[in-house]
Amino acid sequence: MGKFTFEIKQEIGMLSKAGKYSKELTIVSWNGGKPQLDLRTWKQQDGDKIPLKGISLTVDEAKALRAVLEKLEMLDNEVEVADQE
Repeated sequence: MGKFTFEIKQEIGMLSKAGKYSKELTIVSWNGGKPQLDLRTWKQQDGDKIPLKGISLTVDEAKALRAVLEKLEMLDNEVEVADQE
């Protein structure tokens, strides 16, 4: 597996944290590419952030995800699909 680089351009928000691990929504540039919205688990190690599993989304993919998530209602840890009109 080749070496990769990343630069966190903006930290938007942390969704959860457990010990050295956090799940965060950020804007990241991978290998010098165009920055993308990124939802990923990160590990804190020796003062550095190590990227683990996650997904990067283009603007169009983020808009599509938002549209899908708007159909959901979260109630008492259960996910229910809202009525579709």
